[in-house]
This record gives sequence, structure tokens and C-alpha cells, in this order.
Amino acid sequence: MDNKSAETVPKKPFKAAMLSLLMGAGAGQIFNGQLFKGMVMIVLFIVPVILVANEIMNIYMRFLTRIMSGDLSVIPVIIEKITNSGVISSYSQFALVLWGISIVDAFYYAFLFNKKMAHELKSNENNVLVDSNEIKN
Repeated sequence: MDNKSAETVPKKPFKAAMLSLLMGAGAGQIFNGQLFKGMVMIVLFIVPVILVANEIMNIYMRFLTRIMSGDLSVIPVIIEKITNSGVISSYSQFALVLWGISIVDAFYYAFLFNKKMAHELKSNENNVLVDSNEIKN
């Protein structure tokens, strides 16, 4: 398929938004044909998720020997440290905001693309009508 025909295929706004919602930031952009933007969003989404998981594991590892010895009284302490961690909070908020932006952007880009295509199609139809009227005269 050549680029010209790919640029004229209508986009599916709800599908693009659902892909970003269900698969993560950037999926809807890739579906819409915005490969670079999608890949950047995927990286910007995955990096903080990995950092959050790493921080949770670091907190857990500090208490591993006590847990392995059967001391489960540390579980509330682990949960408190995780919920009060500024690092986890910051990275989580960034990832969630980016995810939301990705969902809205995927929908909005596809919607505007379709609107632009409809306008251009209507404009081309008007030009054809004008040209055919000129030929008749």
C-alpha cells in the first residue's frame, strides 16, 4: 500500500482510544499511523512504570529476611512505605497523566483527521461541479 492511499483511509477514533486505554500509552497513536509519536509515548510510559516496580521491589527486599523467617508483621510497614513513597507517587502520576493524554490524543487525532478528509472530499466535489458547469457553458 502506498502512502497516498494510507493517508486517505478514514481513522477509527474509538478504536484508537480503546487501544491506548487497554494496551497503554502510544498504542492508539501507532494505530493512527503516528509511529514516532507512538513510540515516544510508549517509552515515556514504560520507563516510569519500570521505575515504580523497581522501587516497590527495593522496599520489599529490605524486609525479605524478616518475611522469610515468618515475621508477617512487617507487611503493614511495607504497604505504608510503598503508599508514602514520593518516588512511586511521582512516577505513577506521570505515567497516569501520560496515559490519559494518549487516550484523548488518539481519539482527537483520528476525529480531526476524518473531519479534514470529509472537508477535502466536499471541497473536491464542489470543484468538480464548478468544472463541469464551466464545460457545459
